[in-house]
Amino acid sequence: MRLSLYGAVLLSALVFLTWAVPARTQIPFDVTVLMQDINKGITTMAQEMLTDKRVLELENQGLIVAPLQANIPDADEEDDFIGFINIWAQEKMLTAMIREDEDAHFAVLDRAMLEMILKDPKVNLAPDSLHNPQFWPVIGKAANAQYILTGSYSVVPMNERPLQLAISVTTRIVNLETGRGIAASTFDIIFKQPEPDFRMEQ
Repeated sequence: MRLSLYGAVLLSALVFLTWAVPARTQIPFDVTVLMQDINKGITTMAQEMLTDKRVLELENQGLIVAPLQANIPDADEEDDFIGFINIWAQEKMLTAMIREDEDAHFAVLDRAMLEMILKDPKVNLAPDSLHNPQFWPVIGKAANAQYILTGSYSVVPMNERPLQLAISVTTRIVNLETGRGIAASTFDIIFKQPEPDFRMEQ
């Protein structure tokens, strides 16, 4: 799949751009095109998973959409920017899974409600517990959910100037009780930093 969370991952690439490129260098970046790529990519990924034959057999199953995990070398896991990307991508995927699921295979749990459930004293789990299968049965029972949409994105620098990154995104829908996946989507791309335009103004 050529497009999925393409735009969201490009946002994470900006982290590397700020590290590798001098501050006074202007980098051309079309936000409008980026937003179009994001919406098209996330919609494509949701459609792909929703058409899996194992998903087509389901009806009104509770689904949790977890934040994507970032696999970026030398990046600080507590970085606010990366945290923003993870939650932002989660919101986009959550919305796409609701909008594209016309046959109601899933009942998607709202992110704010999920946060409330995790903070409940009876559950008392940190948000990163969503990525630990050990806690999935407890979370599923508390949220009345049977499935979780989870995954990760990797950004690996291949060249510094011009900046070139290998980007890979994976998502999957997994049964919270058994840990068995029923649908998945993945893509790999190479992102190349546009060459700066150093032409003198006339």
